[in-house]
Amino acid sequence: MKNTLTATSLILLFLLSLASPLASVMQENQDVSPTSGRSTACTGDVCINEVIPNPNGLDAGTYPDGEWFELFNSGTSDVDLTGWKVTTSASKTLDIDSNTIVGYQSGNSSTWTISPGEYVVIARNGDNNFYMTNTGMSMTLVDNNNNNLHQATWGTVISGKSYEQDTTNTAANWVQTNNPTPGQVNSATVSSNLIPGDLIITEVMANSWPSYDNASWPGGEWVEILNTGSSDIDLTGYTIEDAAG
Repeated sequence: MKNTLTATSLILLFLLSLASPLASVMQENQDVSPTSGRSTACTGDVCINEVIPNPNGLDAGTYPDGEWFELFNSGTSDVDLTGWKVTTSASKTLDIDSNTIVGYQSGNSSTWTISPGEYVVIARNGDNNFYMTNTGMSMTLVDNNNNNLHQATWGTVISGKSYEQDTTNTAANWVQTNNPTPGQVNSATVSSNLIPGDLIITEVMANSWPSYDNASWPGGEWVEILNTGSSDIDLTGYTIEDAAG
């Protein structure tokens, strides 16, 4: 009986050791479930300007790959970023320092100082103790005196797309930009406003099994639209775009 219990215990320990790395990978993709609309307006001159929580490629890659965010100084004075950091709703912290400031040069204080009107990119750069989730998170900018200056919140994000604060509602989740612009003025945001019209989507075939998704009609994926109005509509120039852009 004792030998049986010992064997069982060893098997359980072996299975737990296999599960541990998997749990670490799954943690980065977990949904932190932030409350919608938990962003805050910036209370200082230096603010978070753009984030890319779900880059193309490895999240922990070295810049220009991997996760990054951008700061902007809207004030009139230089600001030393020494001792600054960001914290997340997953209780992760990324220090703004020589490893994370893109373009940092030892002995050149201008590389860790953000001047008025300047953008500075902060990259994860392989830090395995920090991550941004792709399914919802808040991230707070904290200065060297532990003052919370700005909080960004996002929901589910698209791979390769960056996000910026909703200018119409600073308390809302951040919105997608057309293209990432690290170190530069943001590109225009993608409008989330729907314009009511007579043409509506009525049916979608998203999983065309047993045919291939890209098979010719009547196989493959398809979408049905309906004209609910009283006039003909020329479909020239119309497109359909999914969440992947």
